[in-house]
Amino acid sequence: MLLYHFVPSRWGLQNIERRRVKLATLDALNDPFEMLAATSSSPAHRAAFRRAKAERAAAVGLLCFSRSWSNPVQWSHYADRHKGLCLGFEVDDAQCRPVRYRKKRVTFDPNCLDDPAAAKALIESLMTVKFEHWAYEDEVRVWEDLAACDREGDNYFKCFSSAMRLKEVILGAECDTGRQAIIAKLDDLALTVRLRDARLAFKRFAITEQLDSRRWR
Repeated sequence: MLLYHFVPSRWGLQNIERRRVKLATLDALNDPFEMLAATSSSPAHRAAFRRAKAERAAAVGLLCFSRSWSNPVQWSHYADRHKGLCLGFEVDDAQCRPVRYRKKRVTFDPNCLDDPAAAKALIESLMTVKFEHWAYEDEVRVWEDLAACDREGDNYFKCFSSAMRLKEVILGAECDTGRQAIIAKLDDLALTVRLRDARLAFKRFAITEQLDSRRWR
């Protein structure tokens, strides 16, 4: 599956050079409802979900991708207001977990929390549930065991691999980084990774490819 990861230029160049991508952790995501999307009037149940979230945050991280690179809001939020890059990866389908967007919070049978297998299944399902207003991200997640990832300080990184191959680098519409700088970082990958420049679409609210090579950076 071809998926896209938005990133500020500085970190995108570092990702390319070091052949890796930084993982996000559950306790650092920008949605406070992560893994807390279940509805409950019980303080005990809410506390159980918070504990489960903390346990997961300590054990696993995630790579956040989108199925599309054309949404201008994503460029604004995650790629330094269109000054950054979008990295396109071919990701092993078996690792991909599409996010499910819901209007209402998840209802569940409280009795399932007394059954370890059922409770685990519920927690797993909540790891890919978000409020419907996040749907513009069209997100797909890849979960990784933090213990198996490279660590630098408090940060964790997943290296490029046959299951996550860099296929494209898209320069944001306001990106100051030129193609030659990216090619230098790509090194031996330059022959297999496609470079594209982005621009604002002329007739709709979207980002599209700049086909006029005179305007390539």
